[in-house]
Amino acid sequence: TWMEKAIDVEPEMFLSPFFLGVISLYRGQHDEAIDWYEKAIARARSNYELAPVYSAMGSLLYFAMGNFDEGAPWFRKSIEANPENFLPYLHLAAYERKRGNFDEAIALYNKSLEVDVENAKRRNGNFTIVQMAKTYADLHKYDDALTWYERALEREPLVLYNALDYSISLHSVGESDRASEYIAGRSEELANDDWIAPLVQFYAGEITEDSLLARTAAEDPDTDKKQKCEAYYYLGMWYLVGFHSGVVADEAKAIEYFEKCLGTNVVRYVEYIRAGQELKLLEAR
Repeated sequence: TWMEKAIDVEPEMFLSPFFLGVISLYRGQHDEAIDWYEKAIARARSNYELAPVYSAMGSLLYFAMGNFDEGAPWFRKSIEANPENFLPYLHLAAYERKRGNFDEAIALYNKSLEVDVENAKRRNGNFTIVQMAKTYADLHKYDDALTWYERALEREPLVLYNALDYSISLHSVGESDRASEYIAGRSEELANDDWIAPLVQFYAGEITEDSLLARTAAEDPDTDKKQKCEAYYYLGMWYLVGFHSGVVADEAKAIEYFEKCLGTNVVRYVEYIRAGQELKLLEAR
């Protein structure tokens, strides 16, 4: 209400419709948010004012509505308006990575770190560094991936999903014992009621494949699909790289699990996207 009154008082200001767009987005009123952002764009008087509105429009379309191809151009417009903001580079990098354009994604992640050196020193910078590591891992360039993971570890411990990916990279460069030791150490910090627990415990050799699969079940259908999507992806990677000493890589089994992951149809989950990319890499061999 007060924002709407502000529009009456200052009809040429872009901030009031911009914030009304943010409020509408928070309420899940996507069409209203788009209308407000369009009003803000019409009232913006400089590139400095346009850049955050373009980025917000892109985030609304890309993240909230799942319209990836419609959202990405707005991030490009935001960068054109203000090339010194790191965030649109991150969003575009995620988009290009999703499309399999890994070199473009790496360039965008690098640009994000370059344009905001201070941010690169903070936690968000670590997020970017980990995404670089994952992108190289997606390319099966595990030596490069480890370089970035080690850089991230200099700042803070990896969250557990990233710890799984780090251990896969370690194993893939021949450091199987180190990979097993690392993930086993991380399993000690788990609470058994956390969903991530069975994934880490399986990689640590503490539970069986059947036990992991049994623990994917959830009463809520959406949660059930999401947990299965994650489990199938990490089981696929486990078989693909032959995790643990003495375990033989099994591409056929890996393909089976990656296809099961896609079968969950959780299309916005990163594991779903990565399973599809792994299948493409395997088909290209």
